Amino acid sequence: MLALSMRQRVREIGIRMALGATPRDVLRVVIRQGMALVAIGMAIGLAGPVALTGVLKALLFEVTPTDLATYVLVSARAIGRGLAGVLPAGAAGCASRESWRKLQLGAPG
Repeated sequence: MLALSMRQRVREIGIRMALGATPRDVLRVVIRQGMALVAIGMAIGLAGPVALTGVLKALLFEVTPTDLATYVLVSARAIGRGLAGVLPAGAAGCASRESWRKLQLGAPG
């Protein structure tokens, strides 16, 4: 989902870079926004099962509803997925920089 969002924001990233943003600035914005979504999702995803421990006890076998290892692994995976937005943002930043350079030099697109 984050990768799709970055592909759709190539024009915005290009405008930011044309106005003076560096690729590092663009990555910082992308990571901040992506991790904010991850944090919201983790808060909801971790609070839900804890609140529903009574219901979950009947559905789980050999695992407690508050199993720390499960929560840590799921959280680590969510953070990894959130950081996956760095690659498309970097590609968008590079593409935008090259396009901007062509515009500055008057080269055909």
